[in-house]
Amino acid sequence: DVFLISNVYVKVFAPFRFFVYEVIPDRNACEHLDSLHCAVNQRLADFSQHPVVVCCAGMMTIPLLTRLRFDFPHATLLDLGSTFDLFAKIGTRGWQQEVYADEARWQELVNKNLEGSK
Repeated sequence: DVFLISNVYVKVFAPFRFFVYEVIPDRNACEHLDSLHCAVNQRLADFSQHPVVVCCAGMMTIPLLTRLRFDFPHATLLDLGSTFDLFAKIGTRGWQQEVYADEARWQELVNKNLEGSK
């Protein structure tokens, strides 16, 4: 089982159909660390003994994954940071804005990255 913790933009794009999601708030996600920790715990309780947790939750990622390590010692916990930003058209790096401004260029880059997932 693979469980993704991310913002709604990554969830909406969702090229990865096997994920179960927990959506974090757009802003000040760290303020919601306790409630998100509880929500993720409840959902992970229904998973296999060895879940894979992929987290793309900004500054909240490390504290959340640290807590989950104690709750689920046999889980694989991955911090993938901004890995999926390209697909969801989010991020503020200069190159990203250039690519997002050119729809054809963006779509070409997305397609090249998804070729391995077909």
